[in-house]
Amino acid sequence: MRRNAIIRIALHVLFWFLSLSFFWLIFSRNTGDRVNSAIFIALLSPLAIITTYYFNYYLIPRFLIPRKYFRFGWYGALFAVVALWIGSMGGIFIWLWRARCDMDAVNRNMIDLPMLLAALFFVVMMGISAKLIRINLQTQNQKEKAEKEKVMLDNQLKINELKLLKEQLNPHFLFNTLNNLYGLALEKSDKTPELVMHLSKILDYMLYRTNEEMVPLKQEVEMIEHYVSIEKHRFENLHSINYKLKGKTGDLKIAPLLLLPLVENCFKHGIRKSVKHSTIEIFLQIEKGNFTLETKNSISENISNECGGIGLSNLKKRLEMIYPGAFRLMKKQDKNYYLSKLEIDLNEREEV
Repeated sequence: MRRNAIIRIALHVLFWFLSLSFFWLIFSRNTGDRVNSAIFIALLSPLAIITTYYFNYYLIPRFLIPRKYFRFGWYGALFAVVALWIGSMGGIFIWLWRARCDMDAVNRNMIDLPMLLAALFFVVMMGISAKLIRINLQTQNQKEKAEKEKVMLDNQLKINELKLLKEQLNPHFLFNTLNNLYGLALEKSDKTPELVMHLSKILDYMLYRTNEEMVPLKQEVEMIEHYVSIEKHRFENLHSINYKLKGKTGDLKIAPLLLLPLVENCFKHGIRKSVKHSTIEIFLQIEKGNFTLETKNSISENISNECGGIGLSNLKKRLEMIYPGAFRLMKKQDKNYYLSKLEIDLNEREEV
């Protein structure tokens, strides 16, 4: 802070040194009497200093910045007239005192009102311009700092919200899956160990692989395959469950736990007691960085498949935050089927 103050004082001193040099250049030319010129500049310089600081530290903060332009112009013009009058009186005083009314002995530049006005105006305007530039730079820095703080705050809020959404999703999925396993355990089914293995893979992924902002698409797809395997074993010979993957995951990455809500919703609403034989189709496609998940499930005539639960509402929020403008989520329902389709441009996210 002290260093900044010293720098400001040094800049002010430098500015007025250059201003005095400018006055000397103007008012000492074409004359051999340098004493008169020096006395006149000594009287004119305080006038320029007072005028400049009056504008910079009173008129500009009080009237110009608050956009009171009329009052700024009025007081500024009035003060300029007074300053010009005082400067003219100083020139006349030098003429009377030093030259004793001898016109040949006085520097004519000292009583040349246009020259006096131009020199004074130039110096004052340079001082005012320096002040306005400084104010503008400070304002710009403050805006940039405020914008950076806003971006940081928004990012932190998004991170917190995404974390909350993931925490909401995990219990939702686990509750449904454990219910499935519980039913098989009661039946003492031989499928139970294999289903426990699938569930352990899912838990391993959800607990240890989803802490990053982005995860390999291959892991996300494998998690869906484990989930589908659990459901296939549970409803074998009761319902038609078709799963297909087209394309290679490669090195593509995706936000974790984005696919599960649609797949889970497909089973949740597609397999009902009121539907004797349900059909579920899950189709994943990867083509040149464009990822598509399409789910289709049969529904009962009188039962709507519209889901307002945690899963799909969280999915939409996450997509809007993570892939703004790079995704498309579609839902379609007719008399017998409910179709959902999610398309994501994974390339665009990677470039960001």
